[in-house]
Amino acid sequence: MISCDDIRQRTVIDAAGLAIGEVDCVLLDPSSWHVDAIRVRLKREMTEQVGATKSLFRKATVDIPTAAIQSIGDAVLLRVKAEKLREAAHPEEQETHVT
Repeated sequence: MISCDDIRQRTVIDAAGLAIGEVDCVLLDPSSWHVDAIRVRLKREMTEQVGATKSLFRKATVDIPTAAIQSIGDAVLLRVKAEKLREAAHPEEQETHVT
């Protein structure tokens, strides 16, 4: 079993092999006590590629749902590329857009 403290600050790598940031915290669903997502502090150069909002005093973060995580070992490996993280974090937005 892995504790929340064990995965904090582990590098997060997208499906293309790019290190996009580090795990900041684990997000739990309070009603079921299941892990819903991890919050990742993004590297500065990845902020725009991921589509995250910048802040003057904090690093940008993105919440990555567990469905987008391939594995957790020495690093957290994702199933998706960085530019697809916004879609992975908000799949309901995909359903409402018609192309």
